[in-house]
Amino acid sequence: MNAALNDAYSQTLLPFFQDVATFDTVIDDVFPKKVFADEEPTYDTQIILSEFAGNGKGPLENIRCSLVTPEGALWVGNEHGAARLYEGRWRYYAGRRWLPDDEVREITLEADNQVRIATRGGVARIAFLPMTFAQKAAHYESITLARHNRDGYVTDCGLINSGDLDTFIFEASDNDGLWTALYVCAESFRYAVTGDPEARRLARRSLNALLNLVRVTGIPGFPARALIRPGERVRQSDPGPNWYPSPTEPGVLYKNDTSSDEIDGHFLAWYVYSELVADTEEKAEIATICRAVMDHILANDYTLVGPTGKHTRWGVWRPKLLNEDPKWEAERGLNSLEILSYLKVATYLCNEQRYREAYHHLIATHHYAQNTVLQKRLPPEGENNHSDDELAACAYYPLLQLETDPVLREIYLSSIERTQAILRPEGSPFHNVLYGACTGKPCDAEIAARWLQDAPLDLRNWTMTNSRRADVTFAPEQGRFGERQLTHALPPNETHVSKWNHNPYVPDGGNNGHSEEDGAFWLLPYWMGRYHGIFVAP
Repeated sequence: MNAALNDAYSQTLLPFFQDVATFDTVIDDVFPKKVFADEEPTYDTQIILSEFAGNGKGPLENIRCSLVTPEGALWVGNEHGAARLYEGRWRYYAGRRWLPDDEVREITLEADNQVRIATRGGVARIAFLPMTFAQKAAHYESITLARHNRDGYVTDCGLINSGDLDTFIFEASDNDGLWTALYVCAESFRYAVTGDPEARRLARRSLNALLNLVRVTGIPGFPARALIRPGERVRQSDPGPNWYPSPTEPGVLYKNDTSSDEIDGHFLAWYVYSELVADTEEKAEIATICRAVMDHILANDYTLVGPTGKHTRWGVWRPKLLNEDPKWEAERGLNSLEILSYLKVATYLCNEQRYREAYHHLIATHHYAQNTVLQKRLPPEGENNHSDDELAACAYYPLLQLETDPVLREIYLSSIERTQAILRPEGSPFHNVLYGACTGKPCDAEIAARWLQDAPLDLRNWTMTNSRRADVTFAPEQGRFGERQLTHALPPNETHVSKWNHNPYVPDGGNNGHSEEDGAFWLLPYWMGRYHGIFVAP
């Protein structure tokens, strides 16, 4: 791995001010009692119009209340929330992440430019606390450990009562393999940067969980999507016929129909952990499991075959299907990229000639390298699938770290260049950092750092409604599920929390605080960026 990039491509992570909201349940004398009454209140509508000059349209119209702070920040509010204009940038505050209720009735100033916002449902206090990126990383680590680490398996958790963290319940999700793998990578990069033994311990614990997904099925080299042990308090994803009793661990249930999502995560995590963390014994252990999975895929003609005796819905990399079957045309580029990445990692970890030969056979006979160039498809040829973008990223990283052949590297680089050109407007730190790590080129590190800075500390999945804002524009095309999309992605503190498989152009989302995201979505790009020198500590 290349541990550093040219300084011209890096971004120093300076301390910043993090916005934090707390709610008051007791109404005091700061606000007139009338602002909490059910009857329609009267508002001071005087706005200092000069504050708006040159700053574009804000999120709110028909302003009902306003405040200008000594630092020069303009706050406004109406029935759809509050907004802040500071240094030419608007921020929108709405939903239960920020307010007890969106109907804002008054805004007043407290010390240190902190504001109190009276709403129909109570009072919110929004403060701006000094914070470093290292402190923010520690915050997400604590959230993940407290409610998201189920004996090594890491993913979001459910909240039985809306917003109540004391009622959390672990999830056995459809993609425990992928989500846990991304956490393994985050902790491995963290260990490589800091040498912190706790990072190593957490990475190893979750690596064990990944390896157990392969062992639990009793089918050599076939990983489960998820597993549940006897007595666990856990919410079972999609209960039904896809769950099977483990023949190797009595009482354990495992989920079948494993997809390429899981395999992408496994190979990525095996590579990153082996490269950055593993000792000799661990490398041998990983190689044994990697060999079993790779042999399973090859023995089943480039498919995953589970307990049904048939290949799973999405575990397919077979040349005849990808290159000749119209039903698989949309997956041709991505799945070609995936299998080449698997074989490259397997060759590196296991040192098996048959994997090297299979790799070059797919390239020479079935033009799989050329297939990768068009892996990112857009309408009308395909659908703009953001979940596939995440999977492609998982495959790009080890492939471009390991491939040294100049001709093949040029092909793979042309693939990731084309992909990043499409993804760049999203401002994603995950895709930006990974692109920089794979290419050594400028990767909008400042934009990536801004996204990480803007991410909310509260990872509960509050419902966020941005479609009613005055400053958004809708795109003419719909998303892959028929949803309305914006022309520009909004910052993460104004949208519902999500992993990198989510469409960032969808304005509305959330589940009223009935789940909480784990911290890996933030920790992985942060620590990967630190490791590769894209982000530099001050």
